[in-house]
This record gives sequence, structure tokens and C-alpha cells, in this order.
Amino acid sequence: LMESIKHQERRVNRPFASRELYFKDFSSMVHLVEQIIDGIGIFQSVECKMMHNLLLGLQGQERHDGRVPTANFWGPALAGEHYYFTESAVYLKNLGALDDSDAQRPSVIVPNLMYGRSNCLALSAGFHSMCCMNQCEAILEALERDVAHPEAPPGLIAELVAVLPSDTISAPRNLSASLLRKLDSVASQHHGQVPLHSRMFSLWLHHAFPNECPRPLASDAGAPLTHDEWQYFMHKDSAATEDEMKQAKAQAEKVYGPALPQGFDESVLPWSVEEEDGLLSALGSASMESQGAEQEGSSKVWLLLRFIAMLVAGTATLATFWDLLRWFGWQAYPQRLKGDSSVFSLPMW
Repeated sequence: LMESIKHQERRVNRPFASRELYFKDFSSMVHLVEQIIDGIGIFQSVECKMMHNLLLGLQGQERHDGRVPTANFWGPALAGEHYYFTESAVYLKNLGALDDSDAQRPSVIVPNLMYGRSNCLALSAGFHSMCCMNQCEAILEALERDVAHPEAPPGLIAELVAVLPSDTISAPRNLSASLLRKLDSVASQHHGQVPLHSRMFSLWLHHAFPNECPRPLASDAGAPLTHDEWQYFMHKDSAATEDEMKQAKAQAEKVYGPALPQGFDESVLPWSVEEEDGLLSALGSASMESQGAEQEGSSKVWLLLRFIAMLVAGTATLATFWDLLRWFGWQAYPQRLKGDSSVFSLPMW
């Protein structure tokens, strides 16, 4: 890499300069570090895509909901094939990557696991970390560019999403009745418009692109931890034990039988607006309290300013009235006040 940078900048640097001293100055070292970071980012992206493909392979042909059953998730590690996916159920729940809405059929949420902090590099230093690229951000950026507004009617969003492709979604496509109904429910809570940066729209994107867009975390969820942080705070390993893996496999064989049931798609994913309603009501009450406090503070300031203005006007009126009295006194007794300039001065009209 160092020799490649020297070759690229051979026209910029002096041809007879000592090449051994080239990376001794600050600017060249910055360039070298930038190249190293870019190279590691490309390598990390390749590894992330490989892991994503492995997860999709474990998902099965009959599932299109962005989930992998825990028995399938731990299957390769239990068989000794590879050890990419060994996270325990409690650690997956901390990452927000465990869907246990059906206790008999727990599953791993593919994008939540891929974009979780457990897959980031160089976190211990605290200066720079590299995580798997969030493909949902590209989808949202495309919508932001086409809408050019923080909110849009559901019909326009449905029209734009129908022509947006992804690695696992081909376009154009016809959105399902379930997706359209959920999009209308989001708009009904926001006066007929869909906010592009709301939690409910993020949940809807997860339903529309289950393999690319993560399910948003609950508002009261704790901060996701890395493997090292989990071990430090919880005093236990983040990997599942062999007994936990075998138990999940036995449970899957008991519930599913020899094969997974058909029809796992977006329509079966959990959808709830209760949390969003609670969050909105909390934000609404907080906003009302804040507005009330601001109005009370504004009224106090207004009363103070009004008092000051009235005081200044009253003082000016009294001064003018006093000058008039003195003027009338001068007219009535000119001889008594003659020569005494301190007693009278003309009013400044």
C-alpha cells in the first residue's frame, strides 16, 4: 500500500527526494491512514455480504420475512461447519435481533443482526469503528430525494417504493394489500401524511424490505452491547451454550415437523401502533407542558416590559407637566422669577 501511494504521487513529489523519508511528515501519514481505512472498509463490506448471504441461505426458500429460525441459526455451529452465528438468545434480544413474538417459533431478525454493534470493528479504541453498511439508508435516501419533503401522502410513497429494488427485492412490484393497509394506518395518525423519519415508517420499511431494513428498537429498549461489553457488564459469555442450541433444535422439530410451514412473508410480521401512540402522547404532553411554561414566562416578561414602558411614559408626562406649571408661573409672576434661570426652562417640544 505504501509503495502504491508513492507511485501514485510520483508526479507531485520531488523525483530525487528520499523515498524512505516520505511517510515521515504529517500529510503523507494522513493519506496513508485514509487509504488503510478505505481498504479495511471494503474488506468489511465483503465479509458483511458473505454473512448476509449465509443468513439468507439459512432462512429457507419458503420464508420471505427477514427471519431465520433459531434452530437454523445455530445449526452450522452445532454441526461444526462454521462459527459465525453463535449469539445466545438473551444477547440477540439485547441487540434487538430476536423476534420472540411467537414463543414457540423464535427467530433471528436478519438486518438487525447484520447492522448490530456485534459486527463492528475497532470499537475498543473509541475513535473509529467500521460496521456493516446499512442498505436501508440507501432506500431512505432515494425516497428523500424523490419526495423532497419530510412527509408525503401514502399514495406517493407506495408508488415510489414499488419501483425501488434491493438485493433481495426485484422492481417494479405490486405492493401487497397488507403493506398498503399498514401505510394508510401510519398516515391516519399524522393527519393523512406519512413522516419519512418517524419510527412507524421505519417499521413499515422493515415490512416492505425485511432483509434490508431493520426493525426499529422499542423506545424503552436498552443500549445494544458489543460482545466485550456484554461480558464485562453481564459477567457471562454472549455465545449460546451447546445445550441451548440442542434445545432449540428439538423444539423446532417438535413444532415444525420435518419441514417449515409455507407462507412466511411480510403479512405475518408483528405490527403494533400502541408503542408509537404512547410515545406520541408522551411527547404531546411534554410539548404542551413546555408550551405552557413558555407562555407563562412570556406573559411575565410582557408584564414587566409593559410596566417599564408605563413608568417611562408617566415620568415623561410628569416632567412635561412640571415644565408647564413653571411656565405658567413665569407668566403670572415675571418680576419674581426674573433673573432666576434655574427656576424655569422652556419645555422641549
